[in-house]
Amino acid sequence: MTAGAPLALYARWQLRDAVGRALIAPLVFVGIAGIPLWSVHRQLATTVGGEADFQQIARVVYGQTLDLALVLGAVMLVNGVISTDREKQHFRFLFSRSVPPWRFYLQQFVVSVALFVALFALIPVGFGLLVTAVPIAAALKAAALYALLIGALSLLCGALVNKDGVLLVLVAMLGFTLQRADLTGELPGWASWLADLLPPFLAADAVSTAWLAGRSASAGDVTLVLLYALGMLVAALAIIRRAPLAR
Repeated sequence: MTAGAPLALYARWQLRDAVGRALIAPLVFVGIAGIPLWSVHRQLATTVGGEADFQQIARVVYGQTLDLALVLGAVMLVNGVISTDREKQHFRFLFSRSVPPWRFYLQQFVVSVALFVALFALIPVGFGLLVTAVPIAAALKAAALYALLIGALSLLCGALVNKDGVLLVLVAMLGFTLQRADLTGELPGWASWLADLLPPFLAADAVSTAWLAGRSASAGDVTLVLLYALGMLVAALAIIRRAPLAR
């Protein structure tokens, strides 16, 4: 049996576990946008020009709800995966074979991101079939971007602490707040430095907004987000490799 064979055997179980998390984004979208759009459609169905008005409203609702589904879905992507294995001692079973933990969680990350993007396609495809046509490729690119950035941050938080969800929310809230405030130039020097040090949430938001609006995103922002996500992923895997799982 090759060295990668035991790890490959885990893939289908990782895929099964990731399905529920990957479906959160489509379910959030349906839950938040579905009822309002159905109600508006009923009200406008019998009016003159009602269909055109409905499609215009639907596009606005789509854009607003898609952003929320992106963020919530990405937050739940791998959050708690490492800390749960640590808290419930699952790692004693998972790594009883010759499977390096960092490779296991790297595979979990890759499987989760790929499945998230694939199932996120249900939103623009379903919306296009049932309501009005919307860009599909732009939504998938935005989903991949958020999955990589927030997913890597989640993995890093899980590698560092047991209460990784709390740390993730704190970092995200602090980063987005400081980076937005830094645009005005009113932050003191130390706070501006901290805003630059934290994950580039504002840059990711700018890239996603541009893509979903049909515009080209800043190459610098795209590069920054991808490199930062890669850096967090490498850091997380390095900690998993060197730090004890039982703590």
